[in-house]
Amino acid sequence: ALLWIAVVTAVADPDTPDSWSARPSPVGNWLGLALSADGKVAAGIGHPGWSLTPGGGGPPIGNLLVSTNSGGTWRTTPLTQSFPQALFTRVKVSGNGSNIIAAGYEVLSVWGWSDFGGIPSIWRSPDLGATWNRIWTDEWSSICISRDGKTLLVGSEARLLRSIDGGVRWEEVVVPIQFASVEDIAASANATTIVLDIESDLIITHDSGKTWRKIN
Repeated sequence: ALLWIAVVTAVADPDTPDSWSARPSPVGNWLGLALSADGKVAAGIGHPGWSLTPGGGGPPIGNLLVSTNSGGTWRTTPLTQSFPQALFTRVKVSGNGSNIIAAGYEVLSVWGWSDFGGIPSIWRSPDLGATWNRIWTDEWSSICISRDGKTLLVGSEARLLRSIDGGVRWEEVVVPIQFASVEDIAASANATTIVLDIESDLIITHDSGKTWRKIN
């Protein structure tokens, strides 16, 4: 396993935690990184500049890149090519490295640095970024993928949604604790244990969402 620090584009091996090695970076800045359990498959969001169009203003437009050799080399995915106006903000890699999901917006218009119009979307790739399908077109706040890549979880405002077929069908997971939004999601390898960050609290289930309890 590897620990990545996106700011300096360096990697630490946990067997030798005092040893860091630099990795070549194809972008000027990284907005986010995700790794498979063995550290071989990496997906990252980077951007070459700070404008939507040459000479224009707006938020940074993320290029979605994938590496299959622990960051030794990177390639831009067809998702970035198919949606050149996409603003990617979250990316996750399944533990086994087989699936990648990316969340963001297909930007339609920009009025300022933090004020833009677009379609909230989540895309999934089952083949290391070679092909992509849009699996979600609604508001989202957080995303998660199980180790085997089969279970997907999406926090959407005050709801938790789950798909067990790669995003074809979705069901709402009933959470009996009220919350305004899901800030982050973590799940075990088979997604039977799920932890939600709901603002000032953490809640957990060990039975795929049948029962929940606060843990702080």
